[in-house]
Amino acid sequence: MTPYFLHEKMDRQLLRETFLKGLAQVPYVEGVNNHMGSYLTEKSESMRWVMQLCREKELFFIDSKTSPKSVAADMAQALDVSWASRQIFLDHDLAPEAMQAAWQKAEACLAKGYRCVVIGHPHKETVAFLEAQFSSTGLDSLIPVAQLLRGG
Repeated sequence: MTPYFLHEKMDRQLLRETFLKGLAQVPYVEGVNNHMGSYLTEKSESMRWVMQLCREKELFFIDSKTSPKSVAADMAQALDVSWASRQIFLDHDLAPEAMQAAWQKAEACLAKGYRCVVIGHPHKETVAFLEAQFSSTGLDSLIPVAQLLRGG
């Protein structure tokens, strides 16, 4: 946990201060996402505050969809914030065969012409897997996440 972790027990002012302090740590930031804090994404009022900050700072929001009850996309849409939601979790399981299966799901998604947001962690296993994939296939299938956004 970092000092910039947002959670459902924060009031509006503390959430704002924490968000802005965390944002200041990331140069050239264009968007944000949730990863930890699944419960926060279920809370309409808290997500409204987050989306107001995103709109104020001209940031997009990627919902990691770590909760099936997430209201993040609804709040982003209501507040005219560009957003997308994760379709595939690359490294839910760090075993190479599990990541390969997730990768194949992403390839199938792309082959059907769907937008497909894949997220993962900066684990050494994930980085090694991605390096191996891109050294054999190239980076042609990657596009900036900004091209997958809705709304805004």
